[in-house]
Amino acid sequence: MQAPADVCVLVAQHGIGDHYIVAGFAEAVARETNAKVWLAGRRDLAFLAQLFPAVQSYVHWPDHMNAEIIMTLQPSPGRYYFAHFPRMDLVRAVGFKDFHFLDAYRVRLFLPEEATLSPARLPTEPELAAARNFLTQHECVPGQTVILNIDARTTALGGVDPRYWTLLASALRAHGLQPLINQGPTTEIAEGMRGAPFALSDYRAIVMAAGAVCSVRSGVSDLVSNLPVPQVVVYPDARYLGGPLIRGTTLTKFGLPQPPFEVLARRGSVQNDVRLISQHLKSVFTQVAV
Repeated sequence: MQAPADVCVLVAQHGIGDHYIVAGFAEAVARETNAKVWLAGRRDLAFLAQLFPAVQSYVHWPDHMNAEIIMTLQPSPGRYYFAHFPRMDLVRAVGFKDFHFLDAYRVRLFLPEEATLSPARLPTEPELAAARNFLTQHECVPGQTVILNIDARTTALGGVDPRYWTLLASALRAHGLQPLINQGPTTEIAEGMRGAPFALSDYRAIVMAAGAVCSVRSGVSDLVSNLPVPQVVVYPDARYLGGPLIRGTTLTKFGLPQPPFEVLARRGSVQNDVRLISQHLKSVFTQVAV
């Protein structure tokens, strides 16, 4: 498929995490191809182009079109390029030995081993003001709230005890923190828990205004990864693609200035996990307050 002669269009047709990673590698692709980089994908994820200056434009890829029809062999000026994994072949190695999810993208995008994700821009003051207003409307105190993201659409959830989030919410309240669940269309919220639907485009600002986030490993873990707030990521003790989920997708390999506190949710460990997470968040909030 043809694009403007000086533009390489990266088509990311999958979830929020995939879009975020492709956009994060846009600067590296621009260096390697000597081309401007546009991103194409889902209409509701167009806001990602605004997070990375190297993404100069965003194109809606029609929902009914399978991007695997693009036959371009590598990212090139004047061409569209499918920036995911045809037939999922390469990505099946993620988690095998030390092969990480970002390595799969480096290979797919023809990037050198040392290529890193560009940092997403931080929320602006007007975005943060709107986020603080959102939290207040939901009876949550900005700076004392922990956003809980308990859903994952494409990563393995096996091994997370159903009591995990209710026990964690109770422990957070005992430490004076307020849990608020990111309520998706299929999110099941237990009695006594509070949730609210978040627009994905507002999610980073809401997390930053809240003060902290705890998420099961998913695409939104990628989305908020570089925010300068305390973060906890819970990894189900499950196989994902070529090996353990935590081995292939750990955020410690994202080159972050503040890596998240990562917890492996083994079966039978819910009480200990809740204690570790709540104590960690209490300690970091105390440090901020001091």
